[in-house]
Amino acid sequence: DLTFDVGIIPAMPPPKPAEPTVTLDLKTVGAFGDIPMGFSGAGIAEALFLSALIETTEGRIVLLDEPALNLHPTTQVQVVKEIQTRASSQFLVITHSPMMVPATAIERVSRFYLQNDATCRATPDWERLEPRKSTAARQDFGMNGDLRPSLFSRGIILVEGAAELASLPRWYEKKYGMSLDESNLMLYWVGSHQKFARNIIALSGFQIPWVIVCDGNADAIGSVAAQMVRLGIAKDALTEALKVALVFEETRKLLAPYGAFTVARSAGESLESLLGQFRGEAPTELRGADKNVALARWAAENRDCPVEVSELFDEIDRFFPDWRRRREQLTH
Repeated sequence: DLTFDVGIIPAMPPPKPAEPTVTLDLKTVGAFGDIPMGFSGAGIAEALFLSALIETTEGRIVLLDEPALNLHPTTQVQVVKEIQTRASSQFLVITHSPMMVPATAIERVSRFYLQNDATCRATPDWERLEPRKSTAARQDFGMNGDLRPSLFSRGIILVEGAAELASLPRWYEKKYGMSLDESNLMLYWVGSHQKFARNIIALSGFQIPWVIVCDGNADAIGSVAAQMVRLGIAKDALTEALKVALVFEETRKLLAPYGAFTVARSAGESLESLLGQFRGEAPTELRGADKNVALARWAAENRDCPVEVSELFDEIDRFFPDWRRRREQLTH
């Protein structure tokens, strides 16, 4: 917490009697005493400027262009909170900081992105969303989860379980020689194969490219297909085709055009079953059936990217060639 203080010092040289002049000596007040503004850092100076601006903008339209550049994350949250209390003014905030995105007012947020060399604006049609879906989307963007960083990403990989979250980022880095962060991609754990749809609603509304990575068991596959149909992404024919698929490879091919992928090569497999090949060589304390997440983290750090995972990344690349082009630009 910061407190500002103002001291008054006479100008040098002393002013003429007919020209009274004072100079404001701005300081920050902290546990170590008063610190002159010039030694307090750019973030403190910007916080002071924004505080004065917000306080004196009654009934105005204010444009803030990248106000978070020098601000501590906690100060960013405080600035957003102060802005939201100024009902008589309208603030337009341009930012690349998730902390500046109001989690409790996501419906006021627009995302701008490039498409065909043109800048486009996207925001979900909140009024047309069912109340339950609208509430779920708001929760995902800051109330229960936090999808706000996805607003600034090139795309997002939605995963079903914690083992994927623990291993795929490191294996991605080993395969491509750069991290997901460097590729401007995000990995997000939805918590269950039944919860992909609630994330997809808002992601699609903001025009954030997404893919799904799910397990290969019948429950997961059926659930993902049903969610695709419910969202209007696929037709009922998809669920019917999956029911009569004779081999699992056919199941994989049916899901791929809709952005749903799996490391499984046969029905019932999952990343957890794939990790079984590492269990015998892992430290003893990681071999238990209840240690899949820790085992996944160990395997990703100490073993090369498995063929199944490498092929998963290849499939995602084919679905979103823009992601591959981004990596190629960064490596040349």
